[in-house]
Formats: sequence, C-alpha cells, structure tokens
Amino acid sequence: MKKIRISVCIAGALSLWAQQVMAVGQIDDKAGWGFKLYLNAAYGDSRSQFSTDSDNAVTSSLDSSGENVSGFALRPLVRLDYTLSDLKTQFFVGQGKGNVVRGQFQLEVGVSHMLGEKAFLELAYFPELPGFNKTWEDPYVTGIARSKTDQDTQGFRIRWQNAFDTPFTARYAYASTRIEDELSGQFLGLSLTERSMLERDGDYHRLTGEYDLVYGKKTKLTPLFSYTRGNTDGKALGYDGYQVGLEVSRAFNKRHFASVFVDYEHRRYLDSNPIFDQRQKDDAFGISATYAYKAPFGWKHTRIIALARYDRSSSNISFYESRGGGVAIGFGWDY
Repeated sequence: MKKIRISVCIAGALSLWAQQVMAVGQIDDKAGWGFKLYLNAAYGDSRSQFSTDSDNAVTSSLDSSGENVSGFALRPLVRLDYTLSDLKTQFFVGQGKGNVVRGQFQLEVGVSHMLGEKAFLELAYFPELPGFNKTWEDPYVTGIARSKTDQDTQGFRIRWQNAFDTPFTARYAYASTRIEDELSGQFLGLSLTERSMLERDGDYHRLTGEYDLVYGKKTKLTPLFSYTRGNTDGKALGYDGYQVGLEVSRAFNKRHFASVFVDYEHRRYLDSNPIFDQRQKDDAFGISATYAYKAPFGWKHTRIIALARYDRSSSNISFYESRGGGVAIGFGWDY
C-alpha cells in the first residue's frame, strides 16, 4: 500500500461526539474519565510536488505540479479526557473537539474551562512528533530522485467558544516548523543569497472569528473569516493569507448528523521567488462533508461516521499547484 497523507478526509471525526446537548454551564455531562476511539478505512488521492510518496520522488520539470498518488489506509483516532466534579473543567489528550469537519488533524494536550452559561476557554498544545512529517530536502531537484527529511512542527491554540455567552467564537493558533536538512535550491546552483530566500523554517500565526446562526433546534450556519501570517526565514515563502468559510450542519431525529464545510483562501507571498522570478500568489478552495449515525443497531455509545474532503490550490507558479481528496468510513465507540 502506498504511503500517502489521507488524514485530511478523516480529521475531526472524534469531534462529532461533541454534538450532544450539555446542561447550561457544563463542559461535559459526567465527571471522571472519558474515552473515545474511532477506527476507519480511508482512501486518498493527491497531486503535489511536496508529496513524499515514492511515486513522486522524481519530477521531470519545475513547470508541473507533481505526480498523482493514491492509496488506502487503516487508521485509528483516539481521545482521552478527564472532567472535574464541578463539570466545568476538562483535561484532554488526543484529537481536539474544535476541528469538526475542517480538515485538521493533530495530536493535542489541553484543558477546557467554562466561563459562563455557554462560553468556555480552551488551550491546547500540539508537540513535535519526530519522524511523523516528511518533506523534500531540496524540492527543486529534477531528473533524479529527491531525498526526504523530517519536518518538525509544534505550537498551540486558544479557542474562546461562545465569547461572553454570545454566538461568536474567536480562535488563535501558533505553529513553528523546522526542516532538519534544508537544501532548497542547491541542485540548481543558486547563490547563498538566493537559497536563503527559499528557506522554509518559520512561524505561523492564524486568527479566526466565526459566528453561529441557528435556525430552529436542528440547523446551524457558521460563517468564518481568518487571517494567517507566515513568517518564514525565506521571504519568498512567507505570506499573508485571507480565508472565508461556511459550515452548515443539521441534526435529524436525534440519531443522524450531517455537516458540510466550504472554504476559500487567497495567499499573497512577501517577495519574489528566485527560481521562477516572480512573486507567488495562490487561491485555495476546499469542501468537506461528514455524516454520523448514532447508536447503529441499537448499540449504545457507538457511531458510524463517514467523511469526504476535496482541496484544490491554484497558483501563478505551476510548481506550487496542488489538489487532493479522500473518503473514509469508520466505527466509533465512546465511554
């Protein structure tokens, strides 16, 4: 089976267990330990020059977006939490609830605390996972196989859900990424100054605001806007990104839940790329859908969850264009 990234279509599955209605001022419906496990089978398909699948190791031209790769995988998602006796504070490790169907997957350690009847503050840290993420040492090698290196990322996020007991939610996320062996531009014989423009180490800041619009008791629309600043050591790869999105979710007959999330982001880079002699500009579009069925066959504490995701990024530089998607279906159990 080919080793490809397909977590984009299964991310957020555990968060669907958070769709239960809690009592006012409670972070959960019971104190003590909670455990959630989701086992799924997934299929993914992608095309990107930065996919480190072996089928994409050799690229013949810098004017293409890489080779198409696809494959199947079996993958578990796990979350463990502990809620204090006052039901206002919860500690957790695993997949964060706040990532619903938005194509985000990360191992987190954090805490949530109620601040009012509906408002709560959540702080989470996601650590470096050595060997978990790979990238190319020099993505701009042509004609021969590119070599892989580790890409280590860590950071934290803060979420103020239902701020001041209103439908508004604010989020801030910070991530720092480091490339173990950064050799970008070496194969092309670029000068040290030109190569420094392509260095990928950097810090990323994202600020997001969203607002819940509820129709009746079963339907919710959530528009959002976010701004991302990528401060990379190489100025040609740093960018300002502006994203808009809309999530529509609906519950059916207390046992069925469906959600669709659509987003668009425009990214404008800070300086000219020395390889392509122009400043990069990207437009990225994504859509994801999720369906959950609670207590199938009458089995308590279980769910069947199906997910799908598609992303496409266009650019004025063909090398940076990409697309990807996937589907997954799985079975979840919670205690």
